[in-house]
Amino acid sequence: MKKYVIVSIVVLIALLALAACGAKSAETGSAELANPWSEFETAAAAAESAGVGSFTLPENGVETPTGGPVGWAGYQAMKGLAEADGYVGAASLTVRKGLKELGEDVSGDYNNYAFTWTQEVGGKTVTCSGNEDGRAMKAVWQEGDFLYSLAVRGQGDIHDTYGVDAETLAFLAGGVK
Repeated sequence: MKKYVIVSIVVLIALLALAACGAKSAETGSAELANPWSEFETAAAAAESAGVGSFTLPENGVETPTGGPVGWAGYQAMKGLAEADGYVGAASLTVRKGLKELGEDVSGDYNNYAFTWTQEVGGKTVTCSGNEDGRAMKAVWQEGDFLYSLAVRGQGDIHDTYGVDAETLAFLAGGVK
């Protein structure tokens, strides 16, 4: 009988310990969403994975008219959307190409800007936004079944202004397909 009581106490202690561990992990656990982005070595591979056909960008190292050189650091994609991250001059640059069914704006930038205007680039109307008149920090447009966006963050050029001017915007947007 004594052994039965001792075994029962040990089992009860073990069950209480397990219950306490389970309660603690439930309290500290988190419900995280899976990251929908996958990284790729090239814009073409990102476009293929996203299902957006090709994804052409201005050539790495090419000099823009007034904004400095363009460079690409990485490419990623999720279903229906391909992205290239890099720089123009001293500013970070993100370019996206997405399927039209994603909506009107695939930039992921939901900031309010002081200025919004349109600019014609190669027969397409580009809607631009920025905090300085004529200097785009965000540009979006549609071409066929695809949506495009450019987002510029940080120092735009050597003149201590932010965003890109109309000439550099036309160069960048004209080089994205």
